[in-house]
Amino acid sequence: MKGLKVVILAFFLHGIIACEKESPISQGYSHITDSVEVYGDPSRGLDVYRTKLDHNGRACMHCHLSPEGSDIVRFGKLDIHSQDSIVVFRALEHVPQQEAYDIAAYLKSLPIKARGNVPVGEILGITNTGSDPMSVWNGSTSLTISEIESWNFKTGMRYFFSSPKWFEGDGTNLLPTENLDWLPELDLISEKGGEVATTYAAYVQSPTKENLKAVLQAGHEALSEGERHPGEHGYFDFNRAFDFQRWLATLYMQHVINPDSDLEFGEEISGYAVKDFSLADGIWDAGNVARRSQDNGRSPNDEIDNRLLNEVQWLYLGWLANYGERNSFESQYIGTALKEYNHQDLASLVILKSIISRSPNSVRRYDDVFTMGYITSDALFYESVSFGLEYLIEGILHGNGDFLLLNSAEIQNTLSNLKNSVSTIPDLYQFVTEKTFLSQTQSNDLHAKIDSVYTLVEAM
Repeated sequence: MKGLKVVILAFFLHGIIACEKESPISQGYSHITDSVEVYGDPSRGLDVYRTKLDHNGRACMHCHLSPEGSDIVRFGKLDIHSQDSIVVFRALEHVPQQEAYDIAAYLKSLPIKARGNVPVGEILGITNTGSDPMSVWNGSTSLTISEIESWNFKTGMRYFFSSPKWFEGDGTNLLPTENLDWLPELDLISEKGGEVATTYAAYVQSPTKENLKAVLQAGHEALSEGERHPGEHGYFDFNRAFDFQRWLATLYMQHVINPDSDLEFGEEISGYAVKDFSLADGIWDAGNVARRSQDNGRSPNDEIDNRLLNEVQWLYLGWLANYGERNSFESQYIGTALKEYNHQDLASLVILKSIISRSPNSVRRYDDVFTMGYITSDALFYESVSFGLEYLIEGILHGNGDFLLLNSAEIQNTLSNLKNSVSTIPDLYQFVTEKTFLSQTQSNDLHAKIDSVYTLVEAM
């Protein structure tokens, strides 16, 4: 049915254009390029792209977010005729024909080489064609911090998904893949205005990383608690919340991938603590909204389209920005998603990388060891949990203040996760007991280490 709607829409759009006497567009794709070159004025195109509002009160720039529109070229078609046709047809949904030509002519004038619609990770140098995670480490040897630090998650791991593409679907919003790309269906400038619009206007005039930070922070603060955490606070519009985060993610990424950018992927700047805020939060949070649409939804109907793939793609790329330093339940959320996506061994390595990357005084490093209990694959289980527990023991015993938990709630929750007397509440001690593939010696060893961590945390 969706395919039929797309066909009908295509014929409808073609019919409208064909009925315009002076419209050269109906003559075919190659003639669109000729028309752009004859009728388009590149000197007017940038202004149209930035300021011409459609019937929804939005300019092209409000969703593409690149001040120069460079993303349209960078991720555009390699064939200029196809690219011109897409730009013009998409622009016609928002602006008159002459201005559509002006935008296309302007974009053609930019000194940017088209890369095609590749996954954004390729622009960042992130690939999924490395070694199988079990070839990186197979659980047969004890781990060290230096070994984990040597693992290359950006280019050294093989997995069967990619980072999201900039564009996906056909722009009709009728295809099932339409929400697998970066560009949102709404924008925070029109939706929230105020400080978001003010800081973004300053960013357009001077697109520096400091001004980018101001917009990202304003965008985050403009969202309600429900919009940030859908499924709570009486808010259940997961698609809308997903688009809010995609908007923030797109704003961040278009800045990072600009060849003249003053910011590298994963780089943070001054004025905040990463445990409280990250410039790349929108990427992680888009995946987290996808997760919430299942975990916090009222029914299966609340799940966004392509929930698991969106969850895996966004969470993994978000995790690569700081490897868990942000303290956003990384090992639990990305670990669960990867396991569901049949990437349990990769999930196991992600948890190990996270535990050594945590911010000072983060309870998440203790959560990481608990998460190993139900995420880590069997072959990697004993050495992973053994390393995690020893890492905590040594950190505490050596007086490393970063391992201290600073409030009683975190201490009590950690103790419960390690060992508790309530049969219906899972704990690491129970997980170990239930792993029948462990030898009695291995099981006793892990239980003893759990007891040691428990005693040390209890004394905090």
